Amino acid sequence: MTSLHDVGEKLPPQKAPAIDRERFMAGLATDLHAGCQSGTLTALILVDIFRLRHINNRFGYETGDSVLAWVYEALCAGVKKASVIRRLDGNVFGISVPEMKSPRLLPVAAGKIQQLLNRPISCHEDEIRLDCSVSITVGPDYGHTEHRLLLHAEQCLERAKQDGSRCYVVEALDEENRIGEWELRDELNKAVGSGELKLYYQPKISLANFMPTACEALMRWDSEKLGRVGPDQFIPVAERTGQILDLSEWAILTLPREARHIRYRNQALNVALNLSPRDLSAGHLQSTLESALNIWEMPREKLTLEITESTLMDNPQQSQELMQNLRNRGYRLSIDDFGTGYSSMSYFKLIPAHEIKIDKYFIQNLVHDRGDQIIVKAVIAIAHHFNMKTVAEGVEDEATLKLLMKMKCDYAQGYYFSRPLVGEEFQQWLEGYSMARYFSPQEKQLARRKAAND
Repeated sequence: MTSLHDVGEKLPPQKAPAIDRERFMAGLATDLHAGCQSGTLTALILVDIFRLRHINNRFGYETGDSVLAWVYEALCAGVKKASVIRRLDGNVFGISVPEMKSPRLLPVAAGKIQQLLNRPISCHEDEIRLDCSVSITVGPDYGHTEHRLLLHAEQCLERAKQDGSRCYVVEALDEENRIGEWELRDELNKAVGSGELKLYYQPKISLANFMPTACEALMRWDSEKLGRVGPDQFIPVAERTGQILDLSEWAILTLPREARHIRYRNQALNVALNLSPRDLSAGHLQSTLESALNIWEMPREKLTLEITESTLMDNPQQSQELMQNLRNRGYRLSIDDFGTGYSSMSYFKLIPAHEIKIDKYFIQNLVHDRGDQIIVKAVIAIAHHFNMKTVAEGVEDEATLKLLMKMKCDYAQGYYFSRPLVGEEFQQWLEGYSMARYFSPQEKQLARRKAAND
């Protein structure tokens, strides 16, 4: 086992610990049950490792795997009272600590974990210093089942990342904002048929002619009981419970009806819709699509189906076969969140997609981060080599837009142009769209010349 006390120690090659959510949940359930019997608390700690993507991009995935192995060993050695420690996601670790007498020690535990991992590691003659966010919740006070407690811990983790504190413990949590998974699940069942779900639309601007020629449909939920519930809260619950199939079916049946009224200069826009991994494995996806499009007479080529890169990587053969079948039937296909998983450039030649969406992680600091610039430029060049368009997500300022144009990115999407808008508001935005607001006279003249040549 790697020594955890040698500052700047050399990082040996190791395999990353396997993702084992099932075993972790079983251990957490055992701790919760025992705690309820003895009257003690069970602490659930989530640790989210930062900079792993940069490490993968700079040193390679083998080094990234070694870093994950190092983190796992450090947690096992440093959190001695833990009953189970497992990797739950790409860069997230879960820790269950049973028989806690008081939550007053939770901030101390969080600080210890951050200090434990924020130590230099020697790698390829460089020094890596990790950073992490930590969230801690306790059961049964904040969740009497393992799934409800995990949901609460994930909400705390999201808050820790959003407010910049890097640490969130239950003592600081606003009681009225606690939403249990059981409550979300029950209200979500009602939402599908009660009109609480809405589709919002965000434009994708073509950087060839500076026109809003496409958009993405995004699901939003305004619950009568819970208020506005973010997709980062209800989508994971829907995925775990299988309710995502009902949500996807609702979206597929709703979108063609609304898309008839979404037009720019009397031309229908191409509309993108996200698919869940469960949708791809469900046998009725194509029949549902065909039925909805036929009813509302929406051409297949006007619908883009967005599939996340992680979905593609989880089951490459099955995903590629289904995507090829959908493409053969005339649907446009897009790979969403590209670059956030363990993707390889070699996968480009295997992906039967029309476009690649470059994740906003690489876009938001593009102007100032030379590494992100190199990655984005390479993705654009290789995508074009394989006749795929590129879409940059998360464009929020003019400088980023200009740099993407220089890199020959095909489309830009983000708050610089518009936040997601409900159907009628989005149509109003389209009717009021003006190139002059976003592009210079020289760029507009270039677009007119290009249109004339085409």
